[in-house]
Amino acid sequence: MNKQLILTIGIITLLSGCYWRQPAEGTVEVKTIYGEATDVVSPADGGVYEDAYGWHWRDDYYEVNLRAKTETFSVSASSKDNAGLTIPISITYSIPGTKENVIAYVKKFGLTEEERKQRRTPVIKSRIEDITRKNTAEFNAYELLISQQGIQKEALKDLEAIFTSQMHAKIESVVVGKPDFIDDGIEVAGSRVVAAKKKEEEEGALKKAAETKRQRLEIEARTFENPKMYALELQKLAIQEAQAWAKHEGTLVFGGNKGPTIQLK
Repeated sequence: MNKQLILTIGIITLLSGCYWRQPAEGTVEVKTIYGEATDVVSPADGGVYEDAYGWHWRDDYYEVNLRAKTETFSVSASSKDNAGLTIPISITYSIPGTKENVIAYVKKFGLTEEERKQRRTPVIKSRIEDITRKNTAEFNAYELLISQQGIQKEALKDLEAIFTSQMHAKIESVVVGKPDFIDDGIEVAGSRVVAAKKKEEEEGALKKAAETKRQRLEIEARTFENPKMYALELQKLAIQEAQAWAKHEGTLVFGGNKGPTIQLK
């Protein structure tokens, strides 16, 4: 058997033990040499050969999912007026797919998804707990019941900086849920305050609408005097009416074990 034939048989044997794999959309393959991440292969770059028998001379490839991930945590905290509570926080984030960022990400958290999750989740949980407790302590209990937007805004700002610098990730969204107070009486009383505030806002909107209607009737009565002026005045009133109702947000929900509550939009 000549050398060329032996070489051909060797190449065929070698290739028969490998298969071609192209990264799926939303993922990349990290190339390692002797366990050290050296390169990143994206779907646009083509694909990689992988040993079907799990044996390699020096190169290995590990899949990294870049798609958005959502994790939810329940954080124990206290309000500014020392009301104990738990508050749910959901965070959605993704991994930017640049070569430098992906390599830094796997070097910090691990080559396999299982390893990365074990290291990543406790870090995220710790950061979210610190930020949520800090921000929650800036609001009174009733303020927390009326709206979680203040905490949400501050949490998003703080987490964006941390995720970029420490997690090699990008924040997509942060959602702060309704707080659950240890003392149920706080929630009942708070819900009544919220309901009263919303009712006051609704009555104000109704009064504004009634005033707008009265003005409309007066303008309509003067239509014959100046048709162009009439059209302009009606347009102004329509804008005022829309603005008045835009300030009235939220839907009151009555019932349940804790009395009336507010459902925010």
